[in-house]
Amino acid sequence: FYGLKIGFCGGSIIDNLPFIPIPVPVTHYNISIGERNLNDPNDGQKYYISTKAIVHQNYAPCSDSFGNDIALLKIAGEGMNVPYISDNGLGSTNCICLPSPTTNYTGNDVITAGWGRTNKNNDNTASILQYATIKVVSDSDCSATYGSSYDSKTMMCAYASGKSSCNGDSGTALFTPPTTTDAYAAAVGITSFGRQNCEGYPVVYTRVSTYLDFINSNKGQMNQTKILKY
Repeated sequence: FYGLKIGFCGGSIIDNLPFIPIPVPVTHYNISIGERNLNDPNDGQKYYISTKAIVHQNYAPCSDSFGNDIALLKIAGEGMNVPYISDNGLGSTNCICLPSPTTNYTGNDVITAGWGRTNKNNDNTASILQYATIKVVSDSDCSATYGSSYDSKTMMCAYASGKSSCNGDSGTALFTPPTTTDAYAAAVGITSFGRQNCEGYPVVYTRVSTYLDFINSNKGQMNQTKILKY
């Protein structure tokens, strides 16, 4: 996602609706689905433009906290087909499921992905989509790291030694991996914020289960979308 006042962030498609955290209430985004290699404009991706965004009503970008870090964009206009299979298969895209409102994911394996920083010693970001398996950690561990900035109702944390979300990964889903008993991935979190160098500390994600009512109640308002190009 490329916005007017932010450079780049990720998102996920749910019922042909993407949800992403954005720091300012702008409405116009260039949106790419099926993206894998950012340096290859012919990697099988498709591009769309959005003209409507709904930012959570309690999001406060000038506060000391990143609470309620979630917004909705409509992209399922004419010409979009999900699941989308790219010509080379590498950028294939599908919808992701919403999480259970009651499941405690602490200790579970989850997957984080994105094009963010890959080295704590510089600001270089990835051109090829990266992913890593990490674990959801307890609220007490998150509070120990972030103090009053962490709200266990609206946030969750995940971590693994040597693996982490980082700058440039904002907006991407933290999701449960498909298993032999459950073939569907669920977006339990949205990458929000963390320590500057990313390594050695859990990263904070928006807790999606808290916002199921926000997502479902606003689906009907998402319109005004057109395709930019194939």
